[in-house]
Amino acid sequence: MGNEKLLFLDFDGVICDSLMETLVSSWRAYHQFILHDAPSVIAADFKSIFARYRPFIRNSEDYILIQHIIFHGLNVLSQADFNALKIEAGESVMAQYQKVMNDARLELLEGDREYWLSLSPVFPPIRTALMKNPRHPGIFILSTKRKEYIDEILSAQQIEVLDRNIIVSGNQNKLDIIRRVMDACHAQRALFIDDQIEHLKAAHDDRIEVFLAAWGYVKKEWLHNEEKIPVLTISSAVSCIEKI
Repeated sequence: MGNEKLLFLDFDGVICDSLMETLVSSWRAYHQFILHDAPSVIAADFKSIFARYRPFIRNSEDYILIQHIIFHGLNVLSQADFNALKIEAGESVMAQYQKVMNDARLELLEGDREYWLSLSPVFPPIRTALMKNPRHPGIFILSTKRKEYIDEILSAQQIEVLDRNIIVSGNQNKLDIIRRVMDACHAQRALFIDDQIEHLKAAHDDRIEVFLAAWGYVKKEWLHNEEKIPVLTISSAVSCIEKI
């Protein structure tokens, strides 16, 4: 694969609307595995509060931190506030959060697969565009989400992406991963679409064009960011997928 343009898509918030899945899984993980006390009723405004904090997420353990913030009534106004809470929690606590989030997801997936899948709908325009380009060698998914969950959701939606093109970043810098893939493929250009602005900052590589997904889980102030990261509409993203 030489002299080609590559397209890298984040999963949650770009391909998949996972708000309800992450809410349900993290709520269950926090209350069942951390507090060992799962109430039978969730407050009416819980979803809106969860959605307000959702843009700060970078990894799966962060969803449990949101549950902690809501449960304790903490005031988190910015990404810096959120990151500071992560540091305060410490690596061992965040590692525990990652484990219980995965445990809850597996329990839900194995206990009621159809229900779990229903919580993660793919954005219809993105689904249509990806289905027009099945197994395209230049289309990559670059996500912090575990690959087995991505596979389940894509399979349920009849979306075909090359297995080797689904990359789990973990705690690695996504832009560094893109550079390595470009070098391995001898690609001259890459487009990267994500809805977490922290993943798009400091590209420092003229070969890579970064875009903030306006339809994802973004804060309003990110749409007019100081770094001048361009904002992409879902229709423009569809064009990127179809023209790759």
